[in-house]
Amino acid sequence: MTIPETIFTGLQRLQRANRPLDLLNLFKGVPIVYPAFVAGLDLETVTVRVPSFEVICLTLETTTILLSQLLEEAVSAQVLSVDLALNQATLGQLQYASQHVGDRMTVRVAPRQPIRVQLECGGTALRGELTDVSINGLGLHVPAGQAGALRPRAVVSLSLPLPQPVTSALELSGTVRFVRVEGGLARVGITFAQDVQMLSILPYVRERQNEILAELKDLHDARPAPA
Repeated sequence: MTIPETIFTGLQRLQRANRPLDLLNLFKGVPIVYPAFVAGLDLETVTVRVPSFEVICLTLETTTILLSQLLEEAVSAQVLSVDLALNQATLGQLQYASQHVGDRMTVRVAPRQPIRVQLECGGTALRGELTDVSINGLGLHVPAGQAGALRPRAVVSLSLPLPQPVTSALELSGTVRFVRVEGGLARVGITFAQDVQMLSILPYVRERQNEILAELKDLHDARPAPA
């Protein structure tokens, strides 16, 4: 796929000026934004050099997002190859993707250990397992056979037993954002109601974010040394 002319021109200007752009990836729900430089460019691919440990992100996701004032909008790209010895990656299939960036920028952390969530919707009690949480909402899995009790925009109440630094289970309310059946499980997204109790989640999100960033650096440092 040929790089669109406006994207190519922006990347060309970045390369000539040796100016960095930002790459955006997710790792366990945390948005990782890190600098990169254009090291090579042709009509179909761009090679980027990442001077920091975050280059490991390009081995963990098949896509990345390019951000720069010299690009008219955010640009999505496929990761074609990664050379960790050179801290470089080749990207292709470049296209504008600004409509997808907002969701990716929300810090939504995955729990370290399984966390069971109790919820109630329309008089029906359910139990699910937390998949991720932010100060705005959470995702969880429930048995597919119970998913019929949940509908988009339905009001739910839930008990969220987060570990330290949260001291006790949080009693929260919200609305169902979506329900997607995936085999024997249903993935459910819930948006919290505007409630001051939401702020109780922030210490957990911050602490878990720091743990995830440390884990990402450990992955980079543990990579095999170049021959």
